[in-house]
Amino acid sequence: MDPEYEKRLLGESPIGKSQTTPTSPSKHVYSDRFIPVRTKARVSLTFEGQEKKQTMEKDCRKTSRTETSETRESSVIYNCLLKNELLGAGIEETENILSPKSHFSNNVLSFKISRNSTRSVETNVSPYSVSPVTNKSQKLLRSPRKAVRKISKIPFKVLDAPELEDDFYLNLVDWSSQNMLSVGLGSCVYLWSACTSMVNKLCDLATENDKVTSVCWNERGSTLAVGTHKGLVQIWDAANGKMINSLPGHNARVGALAWNAEMLSSGSRDRTILQRDFRCSPTSPERRLVGHRQEVCGLKWSPDYQHLASGGNDNKLFVWSNSNATAPLQTYCDHIAAVKAISWSPHQHGLLASGGGTADRCIRFWNTLNAQCLQYVDTGSQVCNLAWSKHSNEVVSTHGYSQNQIVVWKYPSLQQITKLTGHTYRVLYLAMSPDGESIVTGAGDETLRFWNIFNKSRSSKENRSVLNMFSHMTRYMIKHTEEFRKYGIGKVWIFNIPYVVIFKDEYVEKILSSSKLITKGREYKLLKPWLGDGLLLSTGDKWRKRRKLLTPSFHFQVLKDFIQVFNEHSQTLLSKFQTYADKGISVDIFKDLSLCTLDIICETAMGCHVNAQRGSNSEYVEAVNEACRCIHIRQKNPLFLPDWLFNLTPWGKIVNNSIKILHSFTLSVIDKRRGELVDLFGDNLSSVDAEAICGRQRGKLAFLDMLLCSEGLTIEDIREEVDTFMFEGHDTTSVALSWTCYLLGLHPEVQEKAFEELNDIFGTSDRLATEEDLKRLTYLECIIKESLRLYPPVPFFARTLTHDVKLDQYLIPKETVAIIMLYVLHTDEKNFKNAHEFNPERFLNQNANKHSHAYVPFSAGPRNCIGQKFAMLELKVILSSILRKFRLRTLTKDISPSGEIVLRAADKVLIKLFSR
Repeated sequence: MDPEYEKRLLGESPIGKSQTTPTSPSKHVYSDRFIPVRTKARVSLTFEGQEKKQTMEKDCRKTSRTETSETRESSVIYNCLLKNELLGAGIEETENILSPKSHFSNNVLSFKISRNSTRSVETNVSPYSVSPVTNKSQKLLRSPRKAVRKISKIPFKVLDAPELEDDFYLNLVDWSSQNMLSVGLGSCVYLWSACTSMVNKLCDLATENDKVTSVCWNERGSTLAVGTHKGLVQIWDAANGKMINSLPGHNARVGALAWNAEMLSSGSRDRTILQRDFRCSPTSPERRLVGHRQEVCGLKWSPDYQHLASGGNDNKLFVWSNSNATAPLQTYCDHIAAVKAISWSPHQHGLLASGGGTADRCIRFWNTLNAQCLQYVDTGSQVCNLAWSKHSNEVVSTHGYSQNQIVVWKYPSLQQITKLTGHTYRVLYLAMSPDGESIVTGAGDETLRFWNIFNKSRSSKENRSVLNMFSHMTRYMIKHTEEFRKYGIGKVWIFNIPYVVIFKDEYVEKILSSSKLITKGREYKLLKPWLGDGLLLSTGDKWRKRRKLLTPSFHFQVLKDFIQVFNEHSQTLLSKFQTYADKGISVDIFKDLSLCTLDIICETAMGCHVNAQRGSNSEYVEAVNEACRCIHIRQKNPLFLPDWLFNLTPWGKIVNNSIKILHSFTLSVIDKRRGELVDLFGDNLSSVDAEAICGRQRGKLAFLDMLLCSEGLTIEDIREEVDTFMFEGHDTTSVALSWTCYLLGLHPEVQEKAFEELNDIFGTSDRLATEEDLKRLTYLECIIKESLRLYPPVPFFARTLTHDVKLDQYLIPKETVAIIMLYVLHTDEKNFKNAHEFNPERFLNQNANKHSHAYVPFSAGPRNCIGQKFAMLELKVILSSILRKFRLRTLTKDISPSGEIVLRAADKVLIKLFSR
């Protein structure tokens, strides 16, 4: 176990004094154990025996692994080489003797050298070698062996859980997205914080003569559903320790729960499944699903929330549609024992895994798209729970009689990756940490054990490279945020270049407000082949002249003419979204948003229609996307910083070719527009008033017209500014839209409040937004600002210091690169209470007590973003158009930002659209 990871996830805390109270909820904080009632002798005996057992097992495993894995594998390879040397038989394919002999893994480990290959295999072999082994065999012996994956077979944490029921049909453990573990023990529900290791008692049903039979967190991890033995379902606000609602409806215990946004599904011993909106009154209409003939003990919604899988003690597995139908869509009867273990794959659409009880012992995999069983494996023991890894195609199962083990399987080969033991009773409960790296298991031996079995970096391409400069630096800063925040400044070296990272708002103000510190950092030079010396990259007098020249182009009187352009392309976007909603599919909407902003920026900057959303003019659109993609790849790897080296790579060739296409297209548009103006006003365009030109035609060409009518600018200068506006106005805006939609999909209450504001302004009308409408969208503006605070499209600003700078007692020498990390700046509790929470209301109070430079998503000072008013108008039009027509639901819960020049999501952000 990584000690830093353990410290972060499960930091130890002082043991509090034990108290008991009959009231519920209890605000008392317990120690690392749930209930401190066991005798010291029993606890010490349990741990002493467990430690001895684990030590013996570890020694046995070490000996066995040494003999089987290394000796046997080396023997096979040696025999293969010996056969080649003595008989000249060549090196044929060899079977991996460590894998089970199945058709899935017959050729996992194989070596093959073709006799007909024309490539030389003598590379790096000395011609003077006196070894009797041939050069081919020498090369094979020197070839690197694939590293063996190591999983600790000892839990890194063990918690005592008295009164944890040894009942196969209950679900008493769940881990929330906010890193809070809920456990039902007897009549109580306890909450254990994985961050602080503190325990709180949420509720006690003893006063109602009832017991807890199931617990389940909602997606946001703020609301907990609790099923009881008497058939009630209680809804609790975990943060405030208050019960929100109590839902009757079942006449027997509720052993299974599953959330679908605000809808809660509950399965009971009375053989029914109820679906209800927890916000409604207990007497509100409900959807009742009847099909099981015995107790319902397993419920799971599919990742796209379109299908509900249910398992029961009648050995049946049902799949229900998320519609008003009350009959199951599919029925599977292959299991011959109770089906409690159910898990949908997050990696393959429609793939469902299920496990059977003691008489069955099998894990079966179903393709719910065509109702077929793909394959199954006999585990040899009762299957109690299943969970897919969030980051790799692996599934973990927990078992009961008779082995009480935990097994990690590779799918689809169904090869056992590891088997974990330690529990002395059935492992009935399983939950996964929000980061997907750890699991917690609970058993009838009344213990909870934490295992670190999944490694996120195994599936993240970004994390695999140690050369990912910006991502690693960003993660390092986030990891040490509080330490650096204390001093307001931190120092980092990348090769021989010193970087100073600024965290304090007073220091940020001194850097950004300076009229002399306007030189961009070295990181921006990656954009120079595309953007040249445009406004983003230029410095000194050239930048000052360009800034003064371009500022009138972004006056609000000019920008309001673009609202019609925003509306037109938003309608095209809505038609695509309507198709997704009608088909009921979930999509990563970033690409669609990116194409929409590209259409808008091309028309407003150059006055041309590229029709990116409709798929036409694909060469230019593809060139934009390819250039952005390869530049992001380059900035991750410092070895690609030299131009000559990067140009030799495939990405360098793609970038150079894409830039040629982009430059050629921009120059052709400029030449065409200049010709039109010359025909209208003559050759002396510098004497023409740009406003007069805009008065004749639609104001969408104001930006290009302003440049063409400016004195002293060459065609190449104009091309640089147009391309700069294209880059800044396309990528950053689409990223801001994506993060805002992601947050709205996670917070339906905020989404509905925004819709109410839109409904007050537009009513049921389908009319397009006007300038006056946008001014009235105050709450939507707060949502945008809060999204930019949590996920700023440009995550950091960089300035190369042209002279020494004094920040309090720190003297920073010139040529140092000053980095301003917006993530840290925007999450300072001094300026933003509960800084990591999404709370748009914080921006309703314009007189909030915060520093002027505590919130700078568009930068500040002389080099602030010249197009920020343009961006806000565009964001308002597009978001208001979307929210008027659709409800958003985010399906991808745990998203990590990727530390790049533009803050993209490291993984796909899947969003489900519902027509209003």
